[in-house]
Amino acid sequence: MKKVLKAALIALSFVLVIGVISSAAMMLFDNPNDHISLISGVAQLIYLISAVVILKLRKVKITEKCRLVGAPITAFLLPVGAGFCFSVFSSTFQEILPIPKVLTGEMTDTVGNSVAAYIAAIYVIAPITEEFVFRGMIMTELRRALKAVPSVLISAVLFGAVHLMTGSIITAVHAMLGGLIFSLAYEKTGSLFSAIAAHLAGNLGGLIPDALNGTDFTVQLIIAIAAGIVSALLCVIMIRKGSALRDRVKELQE
Repeated sequence: MKKVLKAALIALSFVLVIGVISSAAMMLFDNPNDHISLISGVAQLIYLISAVVILKLRKVKITEKCRLVGAPITAFLLPVGAGFCFSVFSSTFQEILPIPKVLTGEMTDTVGNSVAAYIAAIYVIAPITEEFVFRGMIMTELRRALKAVPSVLISAVLFGAVHLMTGSIITAVHAMLGGLIFSLAYEKTGSLFSAIAAHLAGNLGGLIPDALNGTDFTVQLIIAIAAGIVSALLCVIMIRKGSALRDRVKELQE
């Protein structure tokens, strides 16, 4: 129970620090919504650096604690494929279905005034920081007291819960389901890098609905369903081949 509480406190610290920094940063701009990517990226980067410094001061071996170990390309394929296909499935359905505003919230994922800031925040800083926190720190703590299944589930639920900061229930659910894949990748490969890669692939998958914009509804529906099926199959394979994936990672370390 102590480990679960500690995991929840880490997630809470993430919400509070990001929230405080973002709120303070927004006061610096006349039109803060035009700088959301920059503000979000900087806030997460500050949290990441602070977390690393604190762990260093406590003389924690970060590479061992967070499983910052390399993995062969084959260990990345299943997590990356599952993350990408899930995002295509979820994002496409969000685009083509009439979802009530109360579920989507007011916040939108926009580029803002800087494409560079958007790319850095969404495709570099977010995958690294969030996986470091929710898999490297939180899930590691959970695995010290719990078995794999509850650890994966709790990590994913906490990951989804913090995304309620966006004001969107749909975004939170999307993050929670994606978090299941990232947690599974972390558990089955034994490498944080595979979870980061799966997260990055998931964010990239969110671009597909824009590419399909203007395409016939039926085509988009078929693509979404196919992507969901593929993602589920890849997750099943990942579960079944988990031992083999971890063995490949260990071989690379030796």
